[in-house]
Order: sequence, then C-alpha cells, then structure tokens
Amino acid sequence: MRKRVISVAVVALACIGVSVRAEEKPDRLAWIEHVKAKPGMEAQLEEAGKKHFTWHKRQGDTWSIYLWQVITGDDAGDYILGTFGHTWKDYDARETFNAADEKDAMASVGPFVQSDTPSIWRYLEDVSRPGDMVGGPAKFSQLTHYFVKPSKISAFMDALKVIKSALDEAKFPVHSNWYALASGGKGPHYVVATERNSWAEFAGPDKSMITVLEEKLGARKATELIDEIREATTSVYSEILTFRPDLSYMPGK
Repeated sequence: MRKRVISVAVVALACIGVSVRAEEKPDRLAWIEHVKAKPGMEAQLEEAGKKHFTWHKRQGDTWSIYLWQVITGDDAGDYILGTFGHTWKDYDARETFNAADEKDAMASVGPFVQSDTPSIWRYLEDVSRPGDMVGGPAKFSQLTHYFVKPSKISAFMDALKVIKSALDEAKFPVHSNWYALASGGKGPHYVVATERNSWAEFAGPDKSMITVLEEKLGARKATELIDEIREATTSVYSEILTFRPDLSYMPGK
C-alpha cells in the first residue's frame, strides 16, 4: 500500500484524472489488496492462500500476483498482495475469471480473513526509476506514502521529474517506483516503493541522494526541490514490507 488502501493497489481519485486521451499511452495500473488475518489465524490464512493459488495455476492464470508482509508500522503483520502492469480494459476482459476467483477465495481463504481492502493505483512512469525485476521483487520494499495538497500536485510532480532526471544522469544505484492512488482511499495520495535486497541496503549508497542532487544541480537548486516536495505534502508515512515468494503466484515458477 493511507496504506490501509493498498501494500501496490496504492481517493475517490487523488484529484488526478484517470481517463486516457487518444494521444496518451494507456495507464499502467496496480490492483492492490490489503489483507488482515483474523487474530491468531495467520498460519491458516497462509496455507489457505497457497491452496487458492493452486486454483489459479489450474485455470492457467497468466497474471502474476505478488504478496508482501508488512513488518514495520501500524499494520505490521498484515499482508499486501498486488498484480501490476494492467490497463483499465484488462479488467473488463477478466470479469468472468474474477467472479470464479472470488468464489474460490471466499471458500478457501475467506474464513481466516478479518478484512480485505482493495485499491487501484496508477504507475507514474515519468518519475519512476525501476530496477531489474528478473526473478521477482526484491527481498524488501520500503514504502513512503505522501499525502499531497491538491493545489500543489503540479509542483510536486515537477520536482520529482527534475530529481529523476538528475539521478538517472548520475546512475544513482537505488531504484524506486512511484504510484498515485486512482481509487480506494483518501488523497491525493502518492507512494514511492524503493527496492532493498538486504537490511544493509537501508543504509544507502556511499553517496547520498542529496549529495548527488547537489553535484548535478547545485546546492541551492537541490534544496529548492526538497523544499517544494515538503511544502506540497500534508503528511508522510513509511513502512517496510518483506516479499513472500512462498505466498505469491508467478506463472511458470
């Protein structure tokens, strides 16, 4: 996935139009579900989830469904599952499958679920710096949630674009993906998911992002960009998720 809407699907529409004009590329969407197990039933839920994904395999489902577990913050212990890279039209084509999917999920997983909150997020390609997903997601995902003032959305996005360009030019080794909430919670709500393959990587590279920005843009411009993001934001929330490949569905694996 505030994160309750997710941790991926990431508002009555974060004050951002999601209709696609003819000249634009279709939105790349993430459908995310935030699942909380009934107290003391985490083990049963996990086993039921594995059983449910064997149903997906029997149906020949081609969509990957990744699952993470929250390990820090208010929702520690909860599960975040998501499927990524689809369009609005893709959801239309999946309606029949989804009906059967929900029926099986309710029978197998449903008895152990306290709550299941779905949301849809729009991938922000213009400001993201994706890493290599070969083999699946990284071991950890550090999520930082930004709640942005509606009047400051443009300034917020413009600052992120300048930062991305500078980091790309410097080949900054830390990779992140940005999402904007399209439906399923309060907003405007943005999330940046940063990949971490070990706890040691949370310390960051030898040269910090701020240092890189100062070198590429100058200290004054770097400070202005960070200030623009701070001034555009009403609150920030962070959490760490750990990827659970044993509870994920990846066709062909």
